[in-house]
Amino acid sequence: MLTSILATGLLFAQGAMDASAELKRLAERMKEAGSVRGKILQTVDNRDYRVHFQILAPGSFILISDEAELYKHGTDLYRYLPLAKLYSHTKLRPEDAQFPRGTFIGFDSLLCGHKFPYEAIGEMSMTQFQNRDCLAMALKGVDEAGRQTVTLYLDAKDRLPAGYTILDGDRLTTGVYFDVAVKAGLRGKDFQWKPPRGAKEF
Repeated sequence: MLTSILATGLLFAQGAMDASAELKRLAERMKEAGSVRGKILQTVDNRDYRVHFQILAPGSFILISDEAELYKHGTDLYRYLPLAKLYSHTKLRPEDAQFPRGTFIGFDSLLCGHKFPYEAIGEMSMTQFQNRDCLAMALKGVDEAGRQTVTLYLDAKDRLPAGYTILDGDRLTTGVYFDVAVKAGLRGKDFQWKPPRGAKEF
């Protein structure tokens, strides 16, 4: 812990406290990586949701939870409810982003032409997030209405997203990333999905 604090102090001394510049560096790292996979523990109103995710630039993703699954590849977007064995299929226009805003915070530049769909404001600060030394930055524009207060946390050691918090009125959402692998070696065929046998379209 002392080592990471000293390292972070050195980075700050070198002018690394500017949140906007750090967000640009993160976008460049994601562009170089090309893909990422991992898990999210998202807590909303004291209820936990565990989600597996995969992202491949420029616009493919998979989100899998116990209750629902999303598959986006090319212009195809599938929603699948595994318990009910129901699915829907939407044919998108090429310019449609169509990803769940506020879910992939810190990684979503892979789905947006290697630019984040929001801005970092102010300077970063050193803090603790989920028992990890992290750099915290405030974000603006995560939600289109601009009502939310959003903070992204970067691990102080590797400067990759550790998680985020979203405050919308009195509703708090916390997302924690774990088992994350960048440069995950994913390919387009990994995102192609077909309804399982017995599933019905709704």
